[in-house]
Amino acid sequence: MLRVPSSERARFAALAALLFIHSLVLESSEVVATSGFVNRVGASQLLWLWAGDALITILFSSVYSLVIDRLPRRRLAFGLFAGFGAVYVAIFLLFVSSGPDWLCYTLLTVANNQQWRLAPMLIYALANDLFAVSEAKRLFPLLGTAGIIGEIAGNGLGAGAGHWLGSVNLLLSNALLTLLGAAIVALTLRKFTISIRQSQASQKTPGALRAGLVFIRDVPLCRYLAPAMVVAGLGLMTLEYHLLDNAARAYQDENAMETFYGCFKIGLTVSLLAVRSWFGGWVIKRLGFKSVFAVMPSALLAGFLAAIARPGLTGVVIGMAVVRLTLDGIDEPSRQAFLGLVPEELRGRVGAVIDGYLQTAGCLLACGLLGAMLLATGAGLFGVTTGQTLCRLICWLCAGLALRATLRFRAQYVTGLLNWRLQRRRRRFVPPQLLDSPGLS
Repeated sequence: MLRVPSSERARFAALAALLFIHSLVLESSEVVATSGFVNRVGASQLLWLWAGDALITILFSSVYSLVIDRLPRRRLAFGLFAGFGAVYVAIFLLFVSSGPDWLCYTLLTVANNQQWRLAPMLIYALANDLFAVSEAKRLFPLLGTAGIIGEIAGNGLGAGAGHWLGSVNLLLSNALLTLLGAAIVALTLRKFTISIRQSQASQKTPGALRAGLVFIRDVPLCRYLAPAMVVAGLGLMTLEYHLLDNAARAYQDENAMETFYGCFKIGLTVSLLAVRSWFGGWVIKRLGFKSVFAVMPSALLAGFLAAIARPGLTGVVIGMAVVRLTLDGIDEPSRQAFLGLVPEELRGRVGAVIDGYLQTAGCLLACGLLGAMLLATGAGLFGVTTGQTLCRLICWLCAGLALRATLRFRAQYVTGLLNWRLQRRRRRFVPPQLLDSPGLS
């Protein structure tokens, strides 16, 4: 907060509180949901869960894209937090009434993943409405720090839930915290003026999904980012499955699995806090939009290379750490700040396509790839270790293609800024001296 100017501090504090609550609830519930599902249902069933969850994500992202640019975003934020609070209360009651394990953990996982997709998109859309592009490049890495502190607290709660708090009681506390987020939206964000153009239903504009896709297709800079987002979803899902599969074999007890997974995520989150606080902002400022998006595919190449070179839990832990730190610490704040160049009346839909559809498409591809690997190992064509190595090698090659696309983005960045769809937004919010600076060019 000391690094935030006093004129921006109130807006920053309100958004930071929302990100903190979102991250704390998300991470603590995710530790309970994932470790419980792996131990009680089985790691092999994760692919069905993830595939179904990806289809649900596409459905909810479609609904989100229909309303994000047509309704006041403060009202949507209140409804989102209040809605997830009610969902967590319902899941808590299902656990208390001794519902089937597969149903309880499946519903918790699906609710958790929908919150992971939708809440950050909406919070950052609000942030882009409240801050100019030049302010976003400076503040978004710091804003993400609030979310990381929430992740540390949430993973700590998740790791210790089975020993001293109880997983069921944790769900009730998370429901109350989510409702507190809705109260913050209602009581604080109404004090700030948000003057943006809202798309009207009566306007003759393309459908919500089609409008975002058309914008990405017609703007070369966005078009070159699309393959990188698909590969990010593919790579993260593949590494996540291999991490959980190897951990389930090493830790048979549910409480031990929760402790390992929670401690792993705590270490990852503490490292992420350091990246965003001291390193991420410097990288974004040093490289600018022109070069920063090549960092994530490069990290995917390095992460999968580590996982290939050292099979087993250690290699995949290293690979997952490299990829997650880069994606969350550098790529996400850069991408969210870059979306500030998109006109206000389309920004929410374009963000929904990039974060909701493209990454989810990568997740579905990962489920297909991992499913093919399980079928091949089950048929005796090769061993489990060989199958995992083949999956990682395929993802490594895809990361190379994503790097090539981001290099095309870099080569055409200067001319791409002249695209007429970006001109109005750029003239309105970015000072001429900033456009001429090395960070943007």
